Amino acid sequence: MNAKIDISLPEEISMEKTKYFEILYHLTVNSIKFKCKNDSKINLQLFYEPIKDLGMIRRGWKGYLKTVLVDNGKGIPKKTQDTLLYTFKGNLGNMKQGVGIGLSTARAITEAVGGNIRIKSQKGDGTTITFTTLVHSKDIAIDQKQLMQ
Repeated sequence: MNAKIDISLPEEISMEKTKYFEILYHLTVNSIKFKCKNDSKINLQLFYEPIKDLGMIRRGWKGYLKTVLVDNGKGIPKKTQDTLLYTFKGNLGNMKQGVGIGLSTARAITEAVGGNIRIKSQKGDGTTITFTTLVHSKDIAIDQKQLMQ
């Protein structure tokens, strides 16, 4: 298994890091669980996008942390992509490695911190999951060195 991490962030950003890492955990576990090749790959990209809306800035929001996880696993059939984000609703056919709570937990946490999550996949062609979380000026500091550990 190969993993690649690309980070495009300011030197330090502020966010609720416990929730962020829980989201990332659930997504990477699913990616590893549903790999289909011995040379499975996971690419992780992080981007910081400043908020331009003055109303949100006045409320203390700084920007968005956009995370993109790309794997070359089994992929997800189109008809099941939407239901996978809800507890026990996902159906991956004969893939019985999971109980159906990982992606729904990631979705619930992402939405709780003001973000969103999107799945783009095609059966047999890997999966791209993009999630964003709001970065608040009062949240706990996290730096790039912590992300690399």
